[in-house]
Amino acid sequence: MKKTSTTEDNLLLEIKEAILTGVLKPGEKINQDKVAEMFNVSRTPLRTVLTTLVNSGLVSYQSNKGFKVREFSIEEIKNAVIVRSELEGLACKLATKNISSKQISNLEHLLFIGDSILKDESFYEKKDDYKKMNIEFHTCLMDYAGNPILKETLDKIYSVPLISDRIILFNDRDILIRSHDDHHRIVRAIKNDDGTRAQNIMREHVLFAIEYMISHINESNYATFLQVSNNHF
Repeated sequence: MKKTSTTEDNLLLEIKEAILTGVLKPGEKINQDKVAEMFNVSRTPLRTVLTTLVNSGLVSYQSNKGFKVREFSIEEIKNAVIVRSELEGLACKLATKNISSKQISNLEHLLFIGDSILKDESFYEKKDDYKKMNIEFHTCLMDYAGNPILKETLDKIYSVPLISDRIILFNDRDILIRSHDDHHRIVRAIKNDDGTRAQNIMREHVLFAIEYMISHINESNYATFLQVSNNHF
C-alpha cells in the first residue's frame, strides 16, 4: 500500500510538471492510454492522480468526454500574478522575523550558486541548475515564513500556467541577471531586519518577471510559449 501511495505521489508531481511546462498543452484532451505509457504506469494510479488534479484546478473532467488540461485566460493569469506577488512578499516579511543564521547562510549559498551559473560562459547549458536554484530560493523563503496556510495557498497559485517559479526565460540573460540581483537585495533586506523592504522587493520581483513573460504572449499561443521558455538553448 505504501508503494502505491509513493507511485501516485511521484506521478502527481510528474504530470503537474508536464502541464506547467507545456508538455501537456492547455485545452488538450488527456488520452489516458498515451499518458500512462508516457509515464510508464497503469491507468489505475493515473486516474487517481487526474482526479486529484481536477480538485486542484489543473485538469477538468466531463462525463462522456473525459479529462482535459484546463485552459487559463490571460486575465486569470494576471489575477494570479497579483496574488502570488502579495503572498510571496508577505512570506519575505514573515521570514525576516523568524529566520535563523543557518537559514540566512543557506540563502547566501543559493545566491552564490546563481552568481556562479550566470558568470559561466556555458550558462545556457546550465539552465536546469539555475532553475533548481531559483525554485529552492523561493521555496526556502516560503518555508522560513513559518506559516503553513501561506505555503498551501501559494502552492495552489502555482497551478496556474506562467505563475510557477519553474517557468524561466533562458533566452534573455540580462533579465535573469536583473532577477538574481533582486534575490541579493531580498536577502540583504532580511539580514538588515527590514521586512517591509524585503516584502516590497519580492512583490516587484514577481510582478516584473511574470508581466515580462505575459508581454511576449497572448491567449492563443501561451502553450507554445511554455514549451519554448523551458526548452530554449
